[in-house]
Amino acid sequence: MFLTGYVYDIVGVRYTLCLATFFAGFGLMFYPLGAPHLWILVTGVCLFRLGADLIGANTLIIDYVEKKSRAKALSFSFMGVCAGVVLSNLVLVHFTRDLDPLITWSIMSGMMIAFSITMFLTLSEPKNRVKREDAEKPVLKKIWELTINILKAVKKNPNLLIGWIMNVLVSGPILILEMYYYNWLKSFQPKDGSGPFPDSDTFMNYYELQSTLGSVFALVLLFFAGSVIDKINFRIILPVTLLMRAGIFYMVSIITNPV
Repeated sequence: MFLTGYVYDIVGVRYTLCLATFFAGFGLMFYPLGAPHLWILVTGVCLFRLGADLIGANTLIIDYVEKKSRAKALSFSFMGVCAGVVLSNLVLVHFTRDLDPLITWSIMSGMMIAFSITMFLTLSEPKNRVKREDAEKPVLKKIWELTINILKAVKKNPNLLIGWIMNVLVSGPILILEMYYYNWLKSFQPKDGSGPFPDSDTFMNYYELQSTLGSVFALVLLFFAGSVIDKINFRIILPVTLLMRAGIFYMVSIITNPV
């Protein structure tokens, strides 16, 4: 993720996004084709994660949206993610559940590759993103100059470093929380079939349902959040959001074992 910013500044937004989406879609095809060869599956996962990380770190909002409206644009972006989860669970997963795995993954792969081609034909490069004189410089020189610019920006505005540290401290526990919750929920499916989830299909149906409901709730919340955040000082927003996450961690800490 750290190097994705370099890629956008050196290659440009249009080519980076299109290639990232293409490789992510192409990597999905390795999933059904990889079995039983583990190295093929690992290759597909690496290609997909590389593309997904580049897509997730895109600079479209910074390049195309005015500073006063960036919270609205960011909330709209997250609404797209939530809508994607809802549509995937209600439509894509539901209608492809009983199909051959090769066909199922081909549909998802084809959708991403088609979207990458569409972006290449419609997306325009932001002005002054990649200057002509910079395009002729060696790659190592570009990386050095970008690193110097980053250090100068952090020195001028230490909030950038503070924000990066906060992101690390908050994102790490969230990932651990998600894995813990999944494993905790999975433990309600004992091998003897006596639990509330007698088989894997029942468990996955419930997991998809709670994922869909959570995304719908986030979708509604984000609709109002963008306008509010643009008008409130970040010194108020950050403590409130951190307290909300602390509350989530506390709720998890009091969850008892299913046994």
